[in-house]
Amino acid sequence: GNPSAMEHATEQADEVEALESIYCGFFDMLSEGAPYKFRVAVDPEAAQEREGNSAQPVRLEITFPETYPEVVPEIEVRYSHILPKHATALKQHLEAEAQNLLGCAMVFNLVTAAKEWLESNNLSAAQDWGAYEEEEEEDEAGPCPCLLLYPPLHRVPTSSDFAPSPPPSLPCCRH
Repeated sequence: GNPSAMEHATEQADEVEALESIYCGFFDMLSEGAPYKFRVAVDPEAAQEREGNSAQPVRLEITFPETYPEVVPEIEVRYSHILPKHATALKQHLEAEAQNLLGCAMVFNLVTAAKEWLESNNLSAAQDWGAYEEEEEEDEAGPCPCLLLYPPLHRVPTSSDFAPSPPPSLPCCRH
């Protein structure tokens, strides 16, 4: 026969209790009793290596539907150092993983799977997703002389740049 609501409730309560002790300081209960909703940090160790905003671990916010673990829990990925597309991919990965674990307490496995997914996609370290253009080092010698001679070459060339004669080629650098 199917497990009763009472059994589900007991299993869920036991799992939440176990998770609290496993994840200790990295576990936040977000609900009072059922339906259980909680947040658990996936990669706190890696997060300590990151700085600033990125030092937030990736977190899973998990809600148990009434019949969990016969059904997949609701999973939200909370993040600060990866991109939305990564979070979406991770969520899909975990939902697929959860399908394979139906009927068992699965959160520990999901958190582990999330951590492994971040590592295998090289997302556990902080990464700069494109803020680095601003920090190019200036050449010590001051601006290259062709910046002063031919500023137009620093725009995207238009046909008029080439109309009368092609721009002179400059030996000093490759602008």
